[in-house]
Amino acid sequence: MASKHIAVIFAGGTGKRMLNSSRPKQFLEFRGKPVLAYALEHFQRHQEIDGIVLVALEGWLDHCGGPSGRRSVSGWGISWRHTERL
Repeated sequence: MASKHIAVIFAGGTGKRMLNSSRPKQFLEFRGKPVLAYALEHFQRHQEIDGIVLVALEGWLDHCGGPSGRRSVSGWGISWRHTERL
């Protein structure tokens, strides 16, 4: 059985130290897309990565996009195959 390489992205910060923002820094936009999108794009394009696990605070899951998210990440070139709330 071939081993799988899974990237785990922890996007669970709350942004408490960023006093001038209403959202965590992973959701702040830089050059037209959230900072988080850059990490997701990198791992999605990486040839040795077979899957991505994104860990985020429940209150911010809708900002991550995906099938049930308010903002679709498809405009950022990221495709979702499965989302699950634990």
